[in-house]
Amino acid sequence: ITVSLAGTAIEVRAPTASISGINPSPAVWSATEKILFSGTARDNDQDGASIVRLEWASDLDGKIHTGNSPDAINFSVPIKDMSIGTHTITLKVWDNEGDSTTAQTELSVEGLPPTGRIASVKVNGEEIDSDLRVAFATLLGAHRVSFSGSARDGDEFGDAIQSHLWTSTLLPEGPSRTI
Repeated sequence: ITVSLAGTAIEVRAPTASISGINPSPAVWSATEKILFSGTARDNDQDGASIVRLEWASDLDGKIHTGNSPDAINFSVPIKDMSIGTHTITLKVWDNEGDSTTAQTELSVEGLPPTGRIASVKVNGEEIDSDLRVAFATLLGAHRVSFSGSARDGDEFGDAIQSHLWTSTLLPEGPSRTI
């Protein structure tokens, strides 16, 4: 937009914004690590306009950072505060004339896999060795095999483990059997 007042032309332009980096990207869920967001914002008006507001947002988590000048554009957030999934990250900046612009990029936050631990395996009530090396003949005569173990969600979202699956390649009913 160009405005002329008494023969003097002033060009009014929207500010510019760019996302220079998100590190790490992709981010793997962590209870202690942080994600660093960095960008630039500039107002290109000839009349000395300035950036007066900026906002970073995620389509999954909403507003994640705000500031009142380009000096506040870089920040970090604990990875644990971000949802697991693919985020569209938007940086929006405003100048003192009310003009605004946005920049976008994607950020992937990956979850940790669950872990499982076999505490014990008993055949006919007797515990077998911890390496699970069981003679085929022992299993053929088994009337009862019992398993004990635990599982933990690696990224601390306690409700994420939906089921447990025990599989053996040592049982006589074929190459493997799900128990």
